[in-house]
Amino acid sequence: MRTILLRGLFLLVMAAQGAAASSAPLPHYINKGPITALDPTPQINAVSFENRNQFSVSTFRPYETFNTLNFTNTASGTLANDQSGFWFDYSFLGGRGSMSNWVNRGLVSGFGWVWVDSMNILNAGQGIGVGSRGVVHLNGDNVNLSRSGLYTGNRFGTTSGSILITNGGGGDLANASSFSDGGIIDNYWGISSNQLTHASLAADFTLPNPVTPSHLVTGTSIGFGGGLFNRFTFSTILPNGAFRAFTNLGTNVFTPLSNYTAFTLTNFIGGAAIKTNIIQVVFVPTNGLSQGVNIDVGWTPNRDAAGNMPGWGFGNTAMVEFSLADFDPVAQLSFTNYLFLQDFSAFQNTNRTLVPNSSSALTPQASTRRPNVFTLRRFDFSQLNGRFVSTNNATYDPTLISNPDYLSNVVTLTYAGYSGQLILGENTLGNKTSIRVGDVGWSGLPINDISNFPGRVEINAKKLNLDNVRIHAQSGLIIKADDLVGNKLPIVDAPLLSYDVASKQSTLTVSNLVRPNVNRLIGDVSAYSAIWQNASTNGGTTNVYQFHVLFIDHTLSITQQVVLQDLKLRATNVVIGDYLTVGRNFLIDARNLTVAATGGITNGSGFDLGGTNLVNIWNFTNLGTFAVNRELRFGSDSTDITPPVSNIVNYGNLLGASVDLRAQRIINTNVIAASSASVSLDATDVMMLPGSSLTSLGPVILTGTHLTASNSVIAAGVGTAGGNLVLDFSDSVMDGGIGTSNIWVTSDGFTIANVHPTGDLLYTTIISTATNENEVIHYVGSTDMGVVPEGYVNNLALGRLVLDGSTNTVFRFSPPPGVENVALYVDYLELRNFATNYQDSIVVDEGCRLYFANCSVSPLKVAHSSEERVRWVSTYAGPASTTNIVYTVNAVNYPVDLNLGLATLADIDSDNDGVQNSADTTPVWIPQQAQLAVILTNYLDHPQIVAVVGRALQSYDNGLTINYATNSILHRAGLAGPFTVISSIVTPVVNVPSQSVPFIFYDLGATNILGTYSIRIDVSEPR
Repeated sequence: MRTILLRGLFLLVMAAQGAAASSAPLPHYINKGPITALDPTPQINAVSFENRNQFSVSTFRPYETFNTLNFTNTASGTLANDQSGFWFDYSFLGGRGSMSNWVNRGLVSGFGWVWVDSMNILNAGQGIGVGSRGVVHLNGDNVNLSRSGLYTGNRFGTTSGSILITNGGGGDLANASSFSDGGIIDNYWGISSNQLTHASLAADFTLPNPVTPSHLVTGTSIGFGGGLFNRFTFSTILPNGAFRAFTNLGTNVFTPLSNYTAFTLTNFIGGAAIKTNIIQVVFVPTNGLSQGVNIDVGWTPNRDAAGNMPGWGFGNTAMVEFSLADFDPVAQLSFTNYLFLQDFSAFQNTNRTLVPNSSSALTPQASTRRPNVFTLRRFDFSQLNGRFVSTNNATYDPTLISNPDYLSNVVTLTYAGYSGQLILGENTLGNKTSIRVGDVGWSGLPINDISNFPGRVEINAKKLNLDNVRIHAQSGLIIKADDLVGNKLPIVDAPLLSYDVASKQSTLTVSNLVRPNVNRLIGDVSAYSAIWQNASTNGGTTNVYQFHVLFIDHTLSITQQVVLQDLKLRATNVVIGDYLTVGRNFLIDARNLTVAATGGITNGSGFDLGGTNLVNIWNFTNLGTFAVNRELRFGSDSTDITPPVSNIVNYGNLLGASVDLRAQRIINTNVIAASSASVSLDATDVMMLPGSSLTSLGPVILTGTHLTASNSVIAAGVGTAGGNLVLDFSDSVMDGGIGTSNIWVTSDGFTIANVHPTGDLLYTTIISTATNENEVIHYVGSTDMGVVPEGYVNNLALGRLVLDGSTNTVFRFSPPPGVENVALYVDYLELRNFATNYQDSIVVDEGCRLYFANCSVSPLKVAHSSEERVRWVSTYAGPASTTNIVYTVNAVNYPVDLNLGLATLADIDSDNDGVQNSADTTPVWIPQQAQLAVILTNYLDHPQIVAVVGRALQSYDNGLTINYATNSILHRAGLAGPFTVISSIVTPVVNVPSQSVPFIFYDLGATNILGTYSIRIDVSEPR
């Protein structure tokens, strides 16, 4: 019958609308009012509608006018429809279209709708708004919202229109056959009874850590309504998560999770023969205060629809109020969010039932349930004044529940158990089993399509101005604009967002459009309510005790992370100044993309970021955080020889499951990290400047033409995974030189390609680790120049190599496939843990050599291992292998850099003076000691020829080893160019250390030629 009546109402309304639309419109309708909801609702049929006063109506359907092209609400005007709302468009006989002009300088508000479709929209007054169940929809060609307010939810600190009544009917529970509540998801529900001793109840309900008796409830496996087959019955207790066990003495033991306080109301009724003592206790957690959620408790008389007290009578409705102070950015006023729970259990032992939530499923049989003793409501403060008739009047003590005078040791409890989850706004979908709960870190918000949430604001414009706009959307904000012409200092308060915005201006800046978080009451509220009776006698008087206990637990949170369901930005220059968490659709189409230091982007778990959603970007600069849950690809989607991206500059954090960057130039000064795969940088110029960090669970791959690295960190294969380090540059590889350092760590070896770029890494440390008896391979490609210092110049020589292995691990050095005669020159070789067993742990394959200048283990021991393929270059003194000794020759001081390992060995004598190096203040013979000189002299029949004179180092046999010395005279024509050996001075082997002998060499071919002479002293390689 109700359906027929409603249909009749629609027909009557439509008939009236048709009659109004068919008549000739007035040119101009002006309301000078006031018009209140008690007045007859005006039917406006006019080309222009101007409101200058109060215009309040109360209509079942959104109020609309006819044949209206122009609407103006002046600064003194107020439009309100607290039953439905307003629909503004050009409605004419036979169709609908857009208005020409819609101007609001006052206030337009409705319960459910403010819908505007106009070519030009100007909102410059107090604003436009609806309640939490409503929608604000603006659609136009030119939409100017500058310095105005848009809201869904609380209206400028007055009534919110967001009352959520799930039961109703006061205490008349039998009349509650169903309810519709999409704002709270029913987790579990139950009504039953059980028997317990009053002593055990007192033990349970003991402060500060009370716990409820175990009670049976029914829930769904996913926490949502829907299918009959995913329900299950289980036993639970409150607080949620508390663990109950029983000792061998039968006493209860549980793990307290929260501290509680108790509110107690007592009442005494009766005469001389029978007296009724009413004891009602509400237990609420005190931990909510630290989270910003305030809790208050009170009571009102529990009466049915006829005003009578139901059940045993004389009970009071227990009411628990959760409140959250907040700030309204639209009105710039403080307000309070509320959740109100009412418990009608006292004292109703009949008519208890589980009521289906019709919003949870398509059929009542599949719906979730809620005990009809509970009512959940969301109120505004103005509706709560005088909300509590009675408050706490006694101090709780467990002896109120357990007393030796009670006649019954065992009592029968009738209880109701319930748990519900407050979600964002309300879901209007019929079946909640299709809703996916938000991912971890997204506050558990349901993220089905934002357009299904009441409490949203929708803006669709070809040209849009958001300068200084103030928007509060209870659930979501949707903006679609072809040209955003202004967005200076907007204020946006909405937990879910969808932006599809382009700009024809030079720069599109996203700033103050996405807050990091907003305040919304979201989370679980659980309740257990039990009633029972007991009695005692005293001098012929019977005392009846009626007990009611309400136990509350909650996980309400107030701060919710803001999530962008959709983000699509199009402009020449895009600047991200806010931190954006994108849940579903992502697109940035721009020539230049900049993420500011205050900004960042995190995408959802379901998609990559690459060429399909990072479109036409030529320059990318990141000063904030750019995080991708899957793959981040910048420029690497293209196979063109010339990279599609010119510059990738990272001063912030670039994060992804894998990160793959390709550009003409890549500059990094901060963090690039891959959480589960690899980091790959490919560019003509790769610049890892101070502060640069590359971290990957897998490999780190650096390729291109030029590499510059200074004070950088690389970690390839962090954690338990393995990852190698790849360097493949065709022209140059260099670090920052003196005063800088790079620390690069790899857990699966490294690859240095077989090209031969210029430059070295003498201020770089590579730490190679091996675990679990693994073999890690190091492919090296530098030129094998032999055991000579020249191998450390423009040959990709490495400053420090640390080999750190666990038991039975192997470090293998190999030439790249198809290549031979390659080497790796290392200034300092450090062996840790099992790698100190170098005979077993270091393997150098044929065609490859490993050269080092110094070693953490005695160089003499490590040299010549792995079949003579590990060699010590004792004549090289590099940044990590140098000691400086001052020589004095002929009263002249000469500071000399010497190989530290050679200079400190105790078992060799490098300068053949009979003193071991470790005890020798001048352990190595230097060219200055040769005292080389050139004179002109007569030799045989050659007058005035060049004679080279000096001292030659002797070869020395100390009985253990022979240190052969070769003294070579070198000459070059002129003052520059390479030297050529013109003579070798062979000295006899002596066992008495004379160290050196004089020599003279006559250069018969140097007459009248400018030249330069030098001497080179070569000694045996230390063994």
